[in-house]
Amino acid sequence: KKKKKGGGKKNKKTTGAAKLRHLQPAAVGVEIQLPCSVCQGSGKEEFLVLGCDGLWDCMEEQDVATFLSSWSSEHDSFKGVAEALVQHCIQDLAASDNISVIVVKIQNP
Repeated sequence: KKKKKGGGKKNKKTTGAAKLRHLQPAAVGVEIQLPCSVCQGSGKEEFLVLGCDGLWDCMEEQDVATFLSSWSSEHDSFKGVAEALVQHCIQDLAASDNISVIVVKIQNP
């Protein structure tokens, strides 16, 4: 008998991928929904906050703005503000969902 060239065990990783390739994302337990809103700024904005639903479930927009303004007046640096915001949600507000936050300080010319 001749052995087939490249024969042997199939790579389990590629075999599994081939089996799942025809399925839609929702069929394998992944759902993608990106709630997004666009607003016109006034030019007076101080911060841009990108946060997952865990942040917005435990804090209102005005509460986040108040927290950031307070932080800004109490600290010389903006370093650590996103981590402090996450810790505030977890420790002070007993948030149970995952929380991811990016805070960008806007400096107007």
